[in-house]
Amino acid sequence: MKHLILAAAAAALVSGLPTGASAQSSDATVCGRVNAPAMKIFDLSTKLTPLNIIYATSGTESVEGRINTDGSFCFKDLHADLHTLTAFGDSPSAFRATVMPVAGKTVFVWLSPIAPSS
Repeated sequence: MKHLILAAAAAALVSGLPTGASAQSSDATVCGRVNAPAMKIFDLSTKLTPLNIIYATSGTESVEGRINTDGSFCFKDLHADLHTLTAFGDSPSAFRATVMPVAGKTVFVWLSPIAPSS
């Protein structure tokens, strides 16, 4: 048993991960604000709808959070890989941004409307 613990600690030193941590775990935080007109944010505060939800999606996870009445949001403990943030559903009026969370840090991002396709 002692050899297994030493082997795990040595592997963690080589990989740069703390002992017992997986490659996916991270204390990365992404916070920001949806750059939407005040009336759109106010509409969200007056009725409960799936459009109050913001999604953070990557190749390894999909997490949902709530858009606050001031347009702010915050995701904690995201994996440190490229995420697409999507607010207000997946419609032509959706807001989207791409962000790379950083382990141990808080990254701030503004979501802007998706440009209409021509």
